[in-house]
Amino acid sequence: MDICHNAAADLEMVDDESEDEEPGSEDLPMSFEQLTEVKYRDSCFACKYINSSSLRENPEFVALMKLYTENAGSVSRPALFQLVKDHFDAYCRPVVQAEWSIACIEEHFTLHTNFPTDEVLKQLKVLVSIRNKMISTLLTRNVRTGEVKAHSNNIKNLITIQKEIRELLSFKKKLPTLLGYSEVLDF
Repeated sequence: MDICHNAAADLEMVDDESEDEEPGSEDLPMSFEQLTEVKYRDSCFACKYINSSSLRENPEFVALMKLYTENAGSVSRPALFQLVKDHFDAYCRPVVQAEWSIACIEEHFTLHTNFPTDEVLKQLKVLVSIRNKMISTLLTRNVRTGEVKAHSNNIKNLITIQKEIRELLSFKKKLPTLLGYSEVLDF
């Protein structure tokens, strides 16, 4: 049975300034351990079955995760999730007798993980999108007079974003050299 855990259902966003609670509130601060606790083990195939031990025992699990890692930067997300699903159905399902739907695959790689490569790729995607939109805001031309104006704040912001993109690309190349980094587990 394939059951996705909806992580968003666990989180209620509130406007702190609109809360009129008394000091004896039932809401208590969460510890670091509670905040980082994996809550998906029972409902997510990857969280339940893929760990360092199972990766050593089953090379198809490694291949499954590497499909994601090796294609995340160059394949659309729907196509990427379909690649993972196809591999899972062909090679992993017979081993674990479990289901893993495309929706659950997407949820796993979007919400359950925080692998360094994935995080860098997410940040790059956002910055590149912002940069691409900003390029059209650098110069404007007055349609009546033909006067061209350069918008220095937009240019400064674009330079800052381009610097961030370069730093992220450089960091991505350095990831495998970081102490404690495991290429096998970064998927």
